[in-house]
Amino acid sequence: MASAPGPVTGQPIWDMLGTRMPSGVLGLSDPDVHLIDGRWVMFIGGFSTSFRNRLYQARLPADTGPEQAGWVLDRRPIIADPPKGAWDAGGMHTPSYVPPHHAHGARIYYAGRGGARHYGRGSEYVIGVLTQDPRGRWARHAAPVLRGWPGRPSVLEPLVIAVDSGYRMWFLATPHEVAPGEQPDYELRVTDSTDGIRWDPSRRFTATEEGYFDNAVYPTRTGGR
Repeated sequence: MASAPGPVTGQPIWDMLGTRMPSGVLGLSDPDVHLIDGRWVMFIGGFSTSFRNRLYQARLPADTGPEQAGWVLDRRPIIADPPKGAWDAGGMHTPSYVPPHHAHGARIYYAGRGGARHYGRGSEYVIGVLTQDPRGRWARHAAPVLRGWPGRPSVLEPLVIAVDSGYRMWFLATPHEVAPGEQPDYELRVTDSTDGIRWDPSRRFTATEEGYFDNAVYPTRTGGR
């Protein structure tokens, strides 16, 4: 009989309630960790000391495993703030990194907020993408790649992977981000794209009644996900 797994223990990498926060940020969330060129890299959303939601990158020293300490956060965000009035000018959240695939460079998909409201009626998020050139520089795609629709105008929490046919994205669709005292109305959806920019009509992955907000994808023994 297999033994039951024990509890996960260890110290937080960063702690917004303690003394572990790097200079320049008040909070960090939604990490996405990848092994890139032999070094562990974390893409993460951050709330800066200038009260802006930005995308950041952290790295471990070379030859260090992801379970070890030593993460160093780049003080500069991955990309400059969107221009005033842009569809994502209210903040950039939830990075999802995809390595170079087919003829395309690396991507970072993210949720962008256009208005001043973080949650409640009137709050609205859409999904955009950063693309990386051969010299490693990131550029913001000028238009969002995925918007909501009547009844569920807000889409966020993207998770994108490379597949044989191109790209596959799981995301959250909701009327608006839930406010205090409200019951959530969350529906996870999935969609495919050949180029990672133009996406097929999405299909439901989990229903509102199931209550899921986010997702994780992993390979199975048969190669499925």
